[in-house]
Amino acid sequence: MEDMIREVIEKKKKLVEEHQKLRESDEYQSKVKRLERLTMGAIMCIKYCSAMSLRSKHISHDTLTFGLIDDTLFTLVGISTLILNGTSSPARREMRYLLESTTKHYLVDVQITKWTKTLEQKLDILNSDVPRSSFSYIDDITIGAFDEDTNIEFRNDIHQFYSQLCKHVHRSKEQIDLYLESFEKGSSPAFESVDDFDRVLKDFSRLCDIVLVVVMSSLGIGLAGDILVDCFDDNKKWPYHKTKYMKSFSKYFDYKFERNN
Repeated sequence: MEDMIREVIEKKKKLVEEHQKLRESDEYQSKVKRLERLTMGAIMCIKYCSAMSLRSKHISHDTLTFGLIDDTLFTLVGISTLILNGTSSPARREMRYLLESTTKHYLVDVQITKWTKTLEQKLDILNSDVPRSSFSYIDDITIGAFDEDTNIEFRNDIHQFYSQLCKHVHRSKEQIDLYLESFEKGSSPAFESVDDFDRVLKDFSRLCDIVLVVVMSSLGIGLAGDILVDCFDDNKKWPYHKTKYMKSFSKYFDYKFERNN
């Protein structure tokens, strides 16, 4: 019995040592740096939006988006930490929460109340008018900086992404099959491969791309444009210049004087 226990301990020790070497490799570290850039880039944008919201009490104090912005930031940091520690399934469960909360806030703040009513009234609307067990409300979301085709694509992508993330929330055969497949390839929670890391990074980038569009749109087109032009146009390393929807969102402001001189 002692020999069996000793063998298990030695195997575990070897696995830890091998994974530590992987984590120290250039390939793995490049993913870590990508995660840091995505995280800090998203935090920076959200903080700029939060600061800009102070120009109007109706936005800073009476919207779900900015009244509860700390929750958005804490969740974002939490997801990044989970990814860094190799716990991708919990990270994706938190991604689902953040995707749902930010889009529901936007629905109430912008689509339903159009930046009117108090925070307390909006909480009542969230409780009574927004479905809790259905994601159908996404079909009512429109981003002012997008044309009709881009809005349709945006809504469809959110639906697809949400459905994908739900697989990590509700126990299913597909979820278990994916876990067993990864295990057979030598991956397990906290001992994930570079490919596993890359996949969850892509999901994180996709999440942040959507969340930043929604948060900036909750601020209002005019103020959002000021942030993009004044704070990010000269920051060529900001990772969201090239993501799918932030790139389209930013293009809306190409008419601005600063971008034409």
